[in-house]
Amino acid sequence: MEILQEARKQLPYMVSQRRWFHTRPELSGKEDNTIAHIAGELDKMGIRHVDVPKGGLLGFIDGTADSIGSPAGSPVVLLRADVDALPIPESECNLKQKRTCISSVSGVSHMCGHDGHMAMLLGAAGILSAHRDMFGGRIILMFERGEEGYFNVAYLHKYMRDNRIEPDTCWGMHTYAPLKTGQILIRSGAVMSGMIRFRITLTGSGGHGARPDLANSPVDCFAALYDGLSKLRLKCSSPFEPVTFSVGSVNSGFAGNVIPDDLTFSGTVRYFDMDTAMHFKAEMEKMIAGTAAAYGCRADVYISDPCYPVINDGECADLARKAVTGVLGPDALAGTEPWMVSETVSMSLKLWPGVFALLGIRNEELGSGAENHSAQFDLDEEAFVCGAAATVSYALTFLNDPVGTSSRKWSGTLEELYESAGVDMDP
Repeated sequence: MEILQEARKQLPYMVSQRRWFHTRPELSGKEDNTIAHIAGELDKMGIRHVDVPKGGLLGFIDGTADSIGSPAGSPVVLLRADVDALPIPESECNLKQKRTCISSVSGVSHMCGHDGHMAMLLGAAGILSAHRDMFGGRIILMFERGEEGYFNVAYLHKYMRDNRIEPDTCWGMHTYAPLKTGQILIRSGAVMSGMIRFRITLTGSGGHGARPDLANSPVDCFAALYDGLSKLRLKCSSPFEPVTFSVGSVNSGFAGNVIPDDLTFSGTVRYFDMDTAMHFKAEMEKMIAGTAAAYGCRADVYISDPCYPVINDGECADLARKAVTGVLGPDALAGTEPWMVSETVSMSLKLWPGVFALLGIRNEELGSGAENHSAQFDLDEEAFVCGAAATVSYALTFLNDPVGTSSRKWSGTLEELYESAGVDMDP
């Protein structure tokens, strides 16, 4: 089978699927029509599947060729895509021109490429299902609900544990605006950062703006805290361990001449090292308590436990680079820095060693290349050919010459994994 040629044949189908998803976006936890549509497409391909309530869809493609096998038996490859959209109004145009398709749901849009992720996995599934005689073992398709900060993947993980479904490796892709169309980044080690979320409410005592001496202003307290927390990374982390701190929301007051009673701010911390993250969190808590006391304010504090960064397995990354260059050539591989965003695929990669690749979608002529989560974000649909081909090639390469991953799988319980990441097992 010529994988790239097969992927090229799938392009019209992948484009039509992407546009179906794009015009009908659904928010996290509400992706019922999206899941039903995917199930219908898998039915057409003759792919057995199960709908895991709140979690998403799992599809199963069993190969018919003799399997080389793995230490645990026939190898199993999990291929993953996320399905939820974002509460972001979509602009009519991308960076250059009007879009080829636009959301029909006001205030909701696929501004992170999940529509493309689903389309590429469906395209890859069609190829693999039609060529079951080329591999032994099993391919699992995972269409994951609630990736945007909701960790609905926990329901999928629980279902797989309870039904003794045990992949040997996990593969996924994410569209990535900084890279040109068709380029693919496959890093060993850190690919995306972990994240701490925080939300702090400072309560003081308000008053007239003319007499700040008679008030305990939460605005003054926030100003001091923001300055201190912004500089905290210089104290808490090595200069060789990147940490970012940002506040994205501040809410307080109603008039310019009135000192408010309270102020609420929220944001995130990003990092690659879990020990650094734990230390940063502890120091945040100390600074917030001390500063609030100094300014006569009460601090109501929510700081999440650090969740895991996205880490690629070294051996699987080597195999992935081999698989990708085998179908796309060496020029397809790109080198760039890790991405300081977070992804729930980190939990799957902790369970089953594998690879999360970044797929370039930037095309100046078409106007694609705006940052993810921006109103102008758009995809170059031509990239789907490379994405589907890379996905198929990784699956077949692993199944026909599996990497031994059993010693690097998560050795504890599923509950211990989620607890260690500070994630609720019942999102």
